[in-house]
Amino acid sequence: NRNFRQVFAHPGVYTTLTDSSMRELELPLAGSWAVGRDPRPYISDYKSPAADFYRVNTTTGERIKFLTGQLTGPHVGGISTDGRYFLYWKDAMWQAVELATGTTRTLGATAPRFTNTEFDYPGPKPAYGIASYAADGSGVIVPARYDLWFLPFDGGPARNLTNGVGAKSEVVLRPVRMEPIDSSVRKAARVTRELDLSKPITLSAYGEWTKKAGFYRLANGQLQSLVYEDAAFSTPSRARDADLVLYTRQTFAEYPDLLLAASDLAAPKKISDANPQQNEYRWGRRLLFDYTTKRGVKLQGILALPDDYVTGQKLPMLVTFYEKNSQTMHRYPTPSFLTGMGGMPVEAVSRGYATMLPDVHFHTGSSHSDMLDAVEAATRKVIAMGYVDPKRIGVHGHSCGGEGAAFIGTRSKLFAAVGMGAGVTDHFSD
Repeated sequence: NRNFRQVFAHPGVYTTLTDSSMRELELPLAGSWAVGRDPRPYISDYKSPAADFYRVNTTTGERIKFLTGQLTGPHVGGISTDGRYFLYWKDAMWQAVELATGTTRTLGATAPRFTNTEFDYPGPKPAYGIASYAADGSGVIVPARYDLWFLPFDGGPARNLTNGVGAKSEVVLRPVRMEPIDSSVRKAARVTRELDLSKPITLSAYGEWTKKAGFYRLANGQLQSLVYEDAAFSTPSRARDADLVLYTRQTFAEYPDLLLAASDLAAPKKISDANPQQNEYRWGRRLLFDYTTKRGVKLQGILALPDDYVTGQKLPMLVTFYEKNSQTMHRYPTPSFLTGMGGMPVEAVSRGYATMLPDVHFHTGSSHSDMLDAVEAATRKVIAMGYVDPKRIGVHGHSCGGEGAAFIGTRSKLFAAVGMGAGVTDHFSD
């Protein structure tokens, strides 16, 4: 029951753009060239998803193949906002196809590589993605691990927009949009994907290893820190007719109430108090710690202790895990009977338990051993820190983490109890 796209040009004339031989199509926001893809020749149970790509003239319906067997998903950037270029990731570089001519040019050849080195899924590593397009159509803004770079479409030299500040301090800098969006759907779709590099730009900031967060302002090539704290923030939303922004700030113990401030985020005023009943309960605090797996991968975990913890006290501890969790260091844990995947109920801390969430780094073909390695390494680190009773530690996982918990239960002697949620024990059949 598929629907196929057609163009209605004038009364009685329709042009077919997709059909059973090419079902998928990306339409441009401007211009007369779309991009179609056909993944049928590459459907596989284990290979990375791929497809053949076609330039499609939206006036005539003509299709011209320009990529064969190109990896899809994060390896495809899509059509630029002005409809002139199609971006894709190949040979560890961003490639830009000029849709009108079919000419391909490698972007940022003189810049550092943009490969996502933290990508721990099977298959070739993609880039960190595309952050935005220049509003004047001159190029694309792409992230490296920490900094933002501008890559001109004409193949000119790449430019580090954030001057290497991100890499130097290991702070991830990414653009955020605070301005109200025009009500026109098409204009809004384009504006939200473009940046005017001649105007000040607001950037989110996230400390890779400190877990601090906040915002910077980039203007005239210079970075200015607006706020950078041990907390997590929502994206500020600017008022349409006033220099005011609305946003939230949260930590493990601080509910994300609404804050009102000027656009420089100075002197915010708290304007809501949505969770006063928290004062009636014993809460807790979180500690960030580093550890290293047997395979030499540096990871981090977060440990929560009750407010009334006394130095030297050996607490029982609950451990849960699912891929990465340390980025949630400052996330407020709303009490709930349903904790969800990777969740750890704050009730456990309130009842006097320590709780711990470790990060896991995966290698192709050894997922369960990787979970065992990371969880054991993090648990041993916390035991060495002196907070917990080594004879009273339980481990829990859900879904893929549930499989890992079951596997850990057959291999490890660190845990007095193992809980598995929605996990299979026969990975081959799964």
